[in-house]
Amino acid sequence: MKKKKIEALPFIGLKELVRSKGVLFVGVTAVKKIGEEKILLLEIYKNRARDKKTPVIRYAASKDDWAVYDTRDGLWSHRKMDSYTWGMGFVWCEDRQPEGRGYNERATANVLSSEQDLNRIRKFLKRSATYQNKYIRWFDLFNQHEDYCVAKKKQRANDLRNERLKARINAIKPIDEHKIIRYADKELFGEKHYIYYTKKGSRARIACSHCGNVTEGRWRAGDTYESQFENYIPEPVAGQKGKCPVCEAEGIFKSAGRQKHDHDITMHLYLGSKYKETGACIRYIELTKRFQVMTDEKKITEARESMAATEIARIYVDGQKMQIDYHKHNPYIGGDFWDDCNLYGLASINIDEALIHPDTWEELKGTCLQYCAAKEYSTYKGEINFRRYIERYIENPQIEMLVKLKLYDLVDHTYYLNNQGATPQEYLMIRKDRIKYLSQKHGEKAIWNVLKLEKRLEQHWTIEQIEKLASINPLNTDNLETVLGVLSVQKLLNYIQGYAGCEFFGCTNARNLLMHTATEYIDYLIMRIQLGYDLHNTVFLHPRNLEEAHRKMVEETDKKHLDKRILEANTKYSHIKKEYRKLRRKYYYEDDNFIIRPARDAGEIVREGRRLHHCVGGDNYLSSHNNDKSYILFLRYKKTAEVPFITIEISADVAKVRQWYGAYDKKPDEANMQKLIDSYVKGLQKAAG
Repeated sequence: MKKKKIEALPFIGLKELVRSKGVLFVGVTAVKKIGEEKILLLEIYKNRARDKKTPVIRYAASKDDWAVYDTRDGLWSHRKMDSYTWGMGFVWCEDRQPEGRGYNERATANVLSSEQDLNRIRKFLKRSATYQNKYIRWFDLFNQHEDYCVAKKKQRANDLRNERLKARINAIKPIDEHKIIRYADKELFGEKHYIYYTKKGSRARIACSHCGNVTEGRWRAGDTYESQFENYIPEPVAGQKGKCPVCEAEGIFKSAGRQKHDHDITMHLYLGSKYKETGACIRYIELTKRFQVMTDEKKITEARESMAATEIARIYVDGQKMQIDYHKHNPYIGGDFWDDCNLYGLASINIDEALIHPDTWEELKGTCLQYCAAKEYSTYKGEINFRRYIERYIENPQIEMLVKLKLYDLVDHTYYLNNQGATPQEYLMIRKDRIKYLSQKHGEKAIWNVLKLEKRLEQHWTIEQIEKLASINPLNTDNLETVLGVLSVQKLLNYIQGYAGCEFFGCTNARNLLMHTATEYIDYLIMRIQLGYDLHNTVFLHPRNLEEAHRKMVEETDKKHLDKRILEANTKYSHIKKEYRKLRRKYYYEDDNFIIRPARDAGEIVREGRRLHHCVGGDNYLSSHNNDKSYILFLRYKKTAEVPFITIEISADVAKVRQWYGAYDKKPDEANMQKLIDSYVKGLQKAAG
């Protein structure tokens, strides 16, 4: 629709006012030809003499479209007639007609200038018998026309989507399924086979899933003379490796009696191919290896294995554009099809980390992904999420530079980089002479954070100092920067080491203790600074007892608010304190390094949340503990039993840990701490019988 030309047309004008009570607005129509297109114009005027020349709106309808020009703001829109009917108070409904008059054609025409206007609308908007119904209201004709235009536009868009989808499908060749399966069986499944067996006395019957042959024989020597001439097979033991006596393929013994159903293993693989001239298509393939065993009267009759490869998603990349198509199944017609949108909810198709088929790199030559450096990145990482990598590469092509500089760990953190940087050091926000060192560390994020801080403070630290700072993993570099404004790096490290009582780069427990001490000491100094203490005074800078000094600073920093909160919590959740002794007898644990105990009262839980900066002090956790739904336990170092370390929430009815966290919702030394907590829970379950 040529809106500028419609705008240039002079207004029709309201020749005569409608002399009927209650009529506020009057419609005037005209049909104009603009180029080869006919346009129906409907102009709405206020039913008063001073507004006869300029309408409130001009409504333009063509064969397949409509638009509304509002003279009050000079803007075009796609507002529907209904929005003006109700929103602007136009008199297009019979319930707004003068009192005592029923709904009929005359009443409807009452808001049009003449019968000719009504006939003009009916003639222009004719599509079906419904449009010719003399009882249908004229403004409903516009409503139906708008619905038709919207539906047709959606249909056109849907047809265009389907055409593009079909073109993408036709542009891609089918995968070589046999080649993919051979590669996957070797690299993904490790040529895994099963040897199923049944035992009866000293005899066994085995079936190999690789060759399908069934063998029966004796696995233990018999007492009779004839038994020495029988077929001997190795003793099958569930879970152990063995060899098929027929094909000599290695497999894992599995009891056929316990294997009631078919079972399979599913893995995924990426495969790249060319798309159009310079585009690329990354196929996400699901590979399934299925194992089957058939038995008859508790005897194995057959075993077999099979593999299938199915494309479940295709990632099309053409320049800066990316489109993902998904392979779906229609259970009603029993067929598969491709679609350009994913499924909803739990049925959605996820594209996760997987290996990349080596043929991909040859296929991507000459495409827009030729220089994406995904080959080098996947060589270092192994399995990667190729989709996410491509998304980042499109947004930030500097990823190629990161990978070629061997800064692999920074690929997942490109949003923290300076995208306006013209050189590597500007991009990384570190000193130029540190790039090589960071490359040797593969872009380790903790090291990079320290190097950024070094550049920001215009310092030159030793490699040892940098690695020590990185090892304590400061949670807030802004706080660390503030602290380094009042004492040197070496002093800070010395103080942390002295308070922790162990050396840097020691065992896991030492590293955890140093991180814990660093967090506490930096937190203590920040509170001193915020309260205006003079840290040139060594008494403040280097307290004899860090735990006690930190505790006092926490209390001083937020004493009034904290005291009020603790008082409220202890009053509201008093049952926690009453049940402490009982819970302590049940949940207390102690070994050489750690203790686990329940909270003494609600106030202690509040303090725990404040000091570890997580949400355990909230009413939800306090209420659950108070009502015996779940309990809050504290895991702490035995040496510093009053210093918060890890908070655990455990179910009250079943000894099961719901969640556990350290400071700032982190999980320090997650593998070892999880092992300790699992062992603790097993002990509780055993004690419960």
